[in-house]
Amino acid sequence: MNETTVRKQPLKILSGSTLKLVAIITMLIDHATAGIYLYELYAGHLPHGLSAEQSVALYEFLRDVGRTAFPIFCFLLVEGYAHTHSKIRYLRNLALFALISEIPFDLALIVQDDAGSFNLITILKSNLTLEMGDQNVYFTLAIGLGVIWAIDSIWAHLNPATNESKPLQRVLAVLLCACCYAGGCGLTDLLKTDYSYYGITLITILFLLRNFRPLALVSGYAFFGLCVYSEQWAFPGFILMLLYNGQRGFAGKKFKYFFYAFYPVHLFLIYLIRAAIM
Repeated sequence: MNETTVRKQPLKILSGSTLKLVAIITMLIDHATAGIYLYELYAGHLPHGLSAEQSVALYEFLRDVGRTAFPIFCFLLVEGYAHTHSKIRYLRNLALFALISEIPFDLALIVQDDAGSFNLITILKSNLTLEMGDQNVYFTLAIGLGVIWAIDSIWAHLNPATNESKPLQRVLAVLLCACCYAGGCGLTDLLKTDYSYYGITLITILFLLRNFRPLALVSGYAFFGLCVYSEQWAFPGFILMLLYNGQRGFAGKKFKYFFYAFYPVHLFLIYLIRAAIM
């Protein structure tokens, strides 16, 4: 038994910090491509030496690289839920940064009219309809956390480990958990959050199968890659998650809010860069 453990241990080489870095780097590539490069293509500004077809192919490749990020964030959300000392504080932080990130998200990725303007009031007013139709991914993650927290609490109360004689209670637990999942999916669809119910489903799969990681990752990729457009390119992210060693890594508590803040900050910088060059 010990020899087997020793042989398998070297495969677990990636900490949570490393996975976060991979996620934010690939997210940055994806968002810079969507928030700067795409607008340049719309304006007819092609990269030097590239044809229109090559420029579009480069755009698609860079967006495909970015598919790695979201599944990793979902995986780390489930891990964070399992290890956090305060679930309510975790949910509060996600909800707070969802609100903080909404205007940078709109400015960087959603607006079309006056996209090169530095006048925030003008650009936000002229794109109000578009802004109402898309909300940032923090909303999805916050709702996903609420869903798995509700599922975990319901299952613990209605189906305790010592209870072996109440099948109706277990059926009730399953039905209530399903309702929580459906409610979370419905809420993301209502709010038009990034990844919507697809994100909630992936988070739920990873949570329910968390004690069987290979199965969780295979199931998660099978769902995500087949059901969400272009997400088959998220495959490298699922491979990296398989190498997770369960350790926080080099980024301790003092870096926690850096990872939270990176999302709105990089989006706002993308908007500023685009406005400066358009």
